[in-house]
Amino acid sequence: MSEYLTLGLFQMYVENDFKKNLTKIIEAITNAKLSGCDVIVFPEGALDAQCLKSLNIEENRKKVSLAIEKIRRVANAEVIYVILCTVYPMNKQYVNRLTVINPKGEIIFDYYKLHDLPGRNSSKTFSINGVIASAIICADRWIPSIEDLPVMEGAKVIFECSGNYYDEWIDDLEWYWQVTRAVRNSVYVVFVNTSSRYHIRGHGHTAIIAPDGSIIDSLQEEDDRLLVAKIDISKASRSEALRRFNHPTFKSFWESGINIIKGKTIEKPTHVYRLISQKSPIKVAVAQMACSRKIELNLKHMKFMIKNAKDNNADIIAFPELVVTGAYDRDILEADRKVLVTALEYIRAVARQEKIYVIFGMPWYINGKRRNSAFVIDENGNILTRYDQIVVDKIHLFEQGRSTHSMWFTVKGVHSIVTIGTDVRWCEISKLAALRGAVLHFHICYDPGITSEAILKRKQFWATIANDRTLLATINAAYPFKVENPSSPAGGNSIIWCSFYRDCKWVSPEYPCCYSITRYPYTGVRLAEAGFTEQIIYGSEILGPENRLLNYLLEKDSQMKDWYYMGIRVIDISNGD
Repeated sequence: MSEYLTLGLFQMYVENDFKKNLTKIIEAITNAKLSGCDVIVFPEGALDAQCLKSLNIEENRKKVSLAIEKIRRVANAEVIYVILCTVYPMNKQYVNRLTVINPKGEIIFDYYKLHDLPGRNSSKTFSINGVIASAIICADRWIPSIEDLPVMEGAKVIFECSGNYYDEWIDDLEWYWQVTRAVRNSVYVVFVNTSSRYHIRGHGHTAIIAPDGSIIDSLQEEDDRLLVAKIDISKASRSEALRRFNHPTFKSFWESGINIIKGKTIEKPTHVYRLISQKSPIKVAVAQMACSRKIELNLKHMKFMIKNAKDNNADIIAFPELVVTGAYDRDILEADRKVLVTALEYIRAVARQEKIYVIFGMPWYINGKRRNSAFVIDENGNILTRYDQIVVDKIHLFEQGRSTHSMWFTVKGVHSIVTIGTDVRWCEISKLAALRGAVLHFHICYDPGITSEAILKRKQFWATIANDRTLLATINAAYPFKVENPSSPAGGNSIIWCSFYRDCKWVSPEYPCCYSITRYPYTGVRLAEAGFTEQIIYGSEILGPENRLLNYLLEKDSQMKDWYYMGIRVIDISNGD
């Protein structure tokens, strides 16, 4: 295996002229070789058969095949790998195809976009100079078997070839899909996009993202540019992917997915139950609270905010992670079980008095081991669930949680989940819950990041799970201005998100209707967003009866049906102590 790969990424404006595009592609291959590239990568639809003048699909297929043969000869002559994307005439329609050609001019990988040809088993890997890689065509990034499963097979570089439209670039989220994919897998993500002229076609922003999520190099909207960069393969450790793969809750899920794409028979999951919610109006309050190091002050302030939320007719209020103790290690270590039990009983009494659901985070002890927990209290003061964080980063403080079953609870008949902090990095947690039927998701955190880079990274992870067709509330602690004996600073920016794909009827003081605000077409719509300071943000929606994410995946990726059902079973029955 090569220690380094030199990549050539050709950000290309796709002309309405087949011959011009073919000429561009051939010239770019030659230039990439002159620049020392091992591989050149083209965006989605670089060679577009629909640009041909003939309406005869059979005739156009022959012309495209001849063009591919010409490109294969050029790859052979230049001794370079080529990742070529075409709009290919097939079965009386035009479909997006990705073809990998090796330096001998041989086709070693062929993949048709599942959004064009649903049901084809396309989730496989290929090799470039011994480096295992995988590929995604644009919107197939939303399909788990295409996006993450190849990394579990060994891929260290993920190529995403896209034709993202001009309005798909969201300035304050940037490469959010690609960055989060790189970080949760510890691999390189290579994004190649079509460019724009006069805001027509793609937004550009071709980029190479390192395994830690940093941007190695990128372009803006420039037309027809070759980006060349060398990557160190040793940095693509796949460590986070392996951590996800080997977790006892999810191991059977990942193993069954790999077996399916290898053509092996798996034991079909039994007792798979999807959840259907009651159709209910729910008003959510997100309490972005600034924390003190004194537990009694935090409890007193929580009571004030709970009463405020009830006065504003909220059904449920959610507080940040570790809101009771604050986030300093010393304060977490000093909070013994007796103090925490007292705090829990206090909050239960307040919830019962105000007749409101309350979600909050604090440490908890199980068999003498400390865990990072989220409690959900109902309007009568009963404990609906206690969920312990699964993806623990502070291993010196907390034992890893073992149960996904404990994420679940219902609010007015609406099936909901709660997650904590770095759980957001493992997208399978929220996605599998959505497949099972969750329509309301509370993600509580205490993220200290206040730099522009930290704020961006936090929003990128939130935006990724906002695509799971749930109403999502992401709650962070506020920066502790004017707080007596303040705890660790936090970055705020709590957000309530509504998936673009769901039928939303949203009413809030800030936004009377979700369709009246800026339309973010390829992630969740931000219905309310906080700044750094302490505040409560609100919103109301009629939720239920079901989450339609499973319907979408079974339509586009039907060959992986048993895998998705396995995931539903995993997220349902995993029940630790």
